[in-house]
Amino acid sequence: MTDATHGMVELRALMSAPDAPSAWDLRCEVREALVTYLQRQHPGSLPRTRVLLVESDGERRPAWAREPAAGSRRDRPE
Repeated sequence: MTDATHGMVELRALMSAPDAPSAWDLRCEVREALVTYLQRQHPGSLPRTRVLLVESDGERRPAWAREPAAGSRRDRPE
């Protein structure tokens, strides 16, 4: 663990590879495997960001309750 702030921790994993392209591929694979492990085994440990949008009339509505913007995918016929 290299850092712990605001309820989150930063992990650092050291590994080696024979060349830079292999090191990059390994880094990506390890990162994705760690995220997959956390998603499957400890889903509550991942950070979540929630957004509350305020309409121009000042009323607070969740994003799913807002009217779709003109031309948006939900506004177009199939």
